[in-house]
Amino acid sequence: MSRQFERCRPFRHRNDSSLILKTWARIPERDSKDDNPDIISYLGYGEIWAGTVWRDYHLGAHVQE
Repeated sequence: MSRQFERCRPFRHRNDSSLILKTWARIPERDSKDDNPDIISYLGYGEIWAGTVWRDYHLGAHVQE
């Protein structure tokens, strides 16, 4: 079951703008079966994506922690 995450993706869209918040948490494992104990240090705890349309341009930003 290593490298499995429960994820949540709330999404908000209004007019020409969007906001996505994605978070995750690691499912605990026994130390003897855990082949990747520091995966959270690599992936972080979540990410945020925001985007909008301005004139004829699609603008977006993505941040991950």
